[in-house]
Amino acid sequence: MKTDYASRILRTDTVYYFIQQVMVSDPSNWKAVLDKAIVGQSVLARYGNMRTYLITAIKYNLSPATLKIDDKETLCEYYKKKYLLTLKHPDQPLLYTTKTNRDSTVREIYLIPELCSLTGLPENLYNDRSTLQKLAEHTKLSPDTRKDKGEILLKNFLSVTSAKNELMLKNWNLTIAMQPHEVKGRVLDSQELYLGKGKVLSVPPSGQFFFKEPIVTTMNFTQWLLVSSRKDSAAAEQLVESLYQAGRTFGITIDYPKYIESPGISESHFISALANELKYNTQAHPIMVLFLLPPPSANAYAAIKKFAVTHKW
Repeated sequence: MKTDYASRILRTDTVYYFIQQVMVSDPSNWKAVLDKAIVGQSVLARYGNMRTYLITAIKYNLSPATLKIDDKETLCEYYKKKYLLTLKHPDQPLLYTTKTNRDSTVREIYLIPELCSLTGLPENLYNDRSTLQKLAEHTKLSPDTRKDKGEILLKNFLSVTSAKNELMLKNWNLTIAMQPHEVKGRVLDSQELYLGKGKVLSVPPSGQFFFKEPIVTTMNFTQWLLVSSRKDSAAAEQLVESLYQAGRTFGITIDYPKYIESPGISESHFISALANELKYNTQAHPIMVLFLLPPPSANAYAAIKKFAVTHKW
């Protein structure tokens, strides 16, 4: 049996509370702000099996009071009957996502903001070093701490003693030892990095190193694309200038890219922007495509990577 420690950040307030905050703080542009903050993010449904869902759209024209299931009962009536939950705000918009079934059919799922919580850090905390350091104490554990967490899990297994549990372990021919199995490891020798102009850099045991010398063999970026949204255009230009300066340090030539503007901030917008460029500019064979994504971007990264791997370049 292999066990490991995992963590996830969950917010205590509901998505509906977040929507209300945005509507008050930015009444003239609240829908655009919500789309940016929620679409492409995961939410936790705080009922049933407590599942997480990746939101692909917000349906402002629908509500729990108007949307009916199979043209029969409304969402308000459904949640009241199945989960004994009475919605306080039946006119709120709905969160939308889809799920692909095993038979490849797609099922539409509508979630109620009042019953869901956002996951992950709020955007204003991404650059808060103090908060990130405190979170790292729980999310980035040392090997010894991971081992201790595993032993606590084993103790919890063994502390639940009952005739049913003992019979189950016996039927499975399973015993649980209090100490994890130890295996021998190997410490890699320190390595040397060979740089340009005959320079050699010895890597310290920590594995962290830094240099500002040209490298042995360079790959010059003479034809590449940079995809970003309109609001990040200034950041894209600043990034290119930084890459240009860094490239000179290491002997790499970085020309200016062709800038591709994404029509929105979701992963589908970024993918369509690149797909259109490749479709209408068949002569383009970029050596690199760089996406400048708004945080958090884990879901967008996965979707874009899948497109890049499956696309016939």
